Amino acid sequence: MDNYGIAKRVSVTTMIANAVLAAVKLAVGFFAHSVSVISDGVHTVSDVATTVAVLLGLRLASNSADEDHPYGHQRIESLVSVLLAIALGGTAVMIGVEGARSLWFGERSEASAAALAVTVISIAAKEWMFRYTRRAAKKLNSLSLMADAWHHRTDAVSSVAVLVGVGGNMIGVWWLEPVAAIGVSVLILKAAFDILREAMSRLTDRSVPPEELEKIREVALATEGVRAVDELRARISGNVAFVDIEIAVDADMPLRDAHRIAEAVHKGVEDAGLRVEHCMVHVNPYEK
Repeated sequence: MDNYGIAKRVSVTTMIANAVLAAVKLAVGFFAHSVSVISDGVHTVSDVATTVAVLLGLRLASNSADEDHPYGHQRIESLVSVLLAIALGGTAVMIGVEGARSLWFGERSEASAAALAVTVISIAAKEWMFRYTRRAAKKLNSLSLMADAWHHRTDAVSSVAVLVGVGGNMIGVWWLEPVAAIGVSVLILKAAFDILREAMSRLTDRSVPPEELEKIREVALATEGVRAVDELRARISGNVAFVDIEIAVDADMPLRDAHRIAEAVHKGVEDAGLRVEHCMVHVNPYEK
């Protein structure tokens, strides 16, 4: 299964799970007259829309290079990640503001066993979705999928705030929920900032990590006929990298042989398992 196929499987699975979970939350919220559970259900519905956006972005990013986009469409995923990070930050602000407002005005959630039960189920389900999606995101090096994973974690921790609030009401400590909500909002803002920073770096041709550059250099130097690596640059675009490398070969070597060595370096770098989409090799005469 290709990368998009894996991402699609993960996304469809979490969309179905979120749809079922949202329906249960809304039903229990209305039945138990719990505003916090209803709000949590609406938040879960929004996660379905977020996952649709991620899936669409990954589909567009997986399109092959064409006449208008000769270097491919990988940056579309980074652009989607920026939008998701902004949405995640907005969600965090809303949770924090709502928590502060509830604390200021002394608003209390309804306490019921049904609301407590569905909230516990929600925490477990959303934490599973977070781990499931994050595992795929790491495997595919997909920032937008990682952002979607954090949306699931956001729902899990907001459900924790609801759980704290409902439980607090049962023991007469009403202010636990808004305080927990404010703390949760800070954690989510941190995650949103980290995703936004990484997405922006991928949109601005950030270099690959030094250890990956060194691995590329080693692959080139290990190629028969390469006397030196004169220059090496590599930039990240979306979830792949583009490499420009200048190698030195014997000055009196026939052009055909120099070309063969350049092709070997090209293939070796692209096959080294370093997410290199394309390697451009320039040959220089070796100067002793």
